[in-house]
Amino acid sequence: MLIDILEKLDLIKALVEEVFVVLYNFNTNIHACMQVMSLYSFAKCSRSRILSDMIAPS
Repeated sequence: MLIDILEKLDLIKALVEEVFVVLYNFNTNIHACMQVMSLYSFAKCSRSRILSDMIAPS
């Protein structure tokens, strides 16, 4: 009886740890995507500014 309870608790602990790992990886992926998007937006903005400076009359 006690051994069954301890085995179930070990299983629950392992499952909870796995859920935390998945959530951590998901959170890391979201931050990585946001960084890539912000870098892309910055580069896009810089290109637009350079192009408008080249086209604008002096």
